[in-house]
Amino acid sequence: MSDFRLPFQKRLCEEVALGLEGTERGGNSVGIILRGGSGRGKTHAIDLAIRSLPPRHRVGAQVITPCIRLDASALSGGNALQAACLAQLGMGPESPRSRNPGEMERRLYGALLTHRVQAIILEEFHNLLLLGKPELKSRSGEFLKNLWNFNPPDAIAHWATGGGAASGHRKLVIVISGTHEIERPFAQSPELTSRFAITIEAPRLQMFPNDSFREFRALIREFASRFDLTERVDPDDDAFAACCYFACGAHLRELENIFQRADSLLRRKLQPMTSMELFARAYRDVGARPATLNNPFSWSAEELSLAVKREMTGQSGRRGSHS
Repeated sequence: MSDFRLPFQKRLCEEVALGLEGTERGGNSVGIILRGGSGRGKTHAIDLAIRSLPPRHRVGAQVITPCIRLDASALSGGNALQAACLAQLGMGPESPRSRNPGEMERRLYGALLTHRVQAIILEEFHNLLLLGKPELKSRSGEFLKNLWNFNPPDAIAHWATGGGAASGHRKLVIVISGTHEIERPFAQSPELTSRFAITIEAPRLQMFPNDSFREFRALIREFASRFDLTERVDPDDDAFAACCYFACGAHLRELENIFQRADSLLRRKLQPMTSMELFARAYRDVGARPATLNNPFSWSAEELSLAVKREMTGQSGRRGSHS
């Protein structure tokens, strides 16, 4: 498995590792916000960051679950976060009474101890804030605060299930990821802001300045290696790299899809094609973007040059508007 990491992905790995080391030594919980637009590599960043955690395993009869990872966009209802965490630990509601918010939270904290959970990842958290029911939205901030505290009111007596010592429990590393909408509950709560003090931005890769485009070329090299296309792809070829950029709009998942399809087409041993023809076919199959009127891999040199000039002018304008 490749160890390629964009700078923000590397930072998330470092912050999660530091957080796990700190909580193991008895420190406070660590809250991390990972924010950025769709297709910028946030999911892969989390994949990389949790590699340092062991997989789910057994110690005797007890299942150990070092990491809980949830897609928050799939949740609904006021107790959905607690219920989803319990479900990941193999626990559903035991009775109508156990669906009570306080009771459910007490059961969750006992389960976190029993399963020796070290990290909780909540992905697509912006969808919960945008699409979730009002009751769920209003409770999400309190839930995050209680998770960070790992010490909700009246819960201590229920923690020591399975022989765990309540006084010696380990705190958590909590990562929430999503678009910039996830900032809403934090902007309104100094208590949350102080608990989730680490914010990592997943930036959009750009053609200019050169440092950003150098990272994009590195990503092309990574996908070429992953899909066995190194003989077909030269990331240092300015024209090919620019075509890749315009084909995916700096949306990394779309670029990955194009490379995957190019690999599949090559394995089918179709008629001989140049690299540009291969990727033009792959783009037609899976990479068409609504904003793109034609296929970047089929552009003439003049068309590509004009697109680069427009991108340079557009990015210069965007930087100027923020200065």
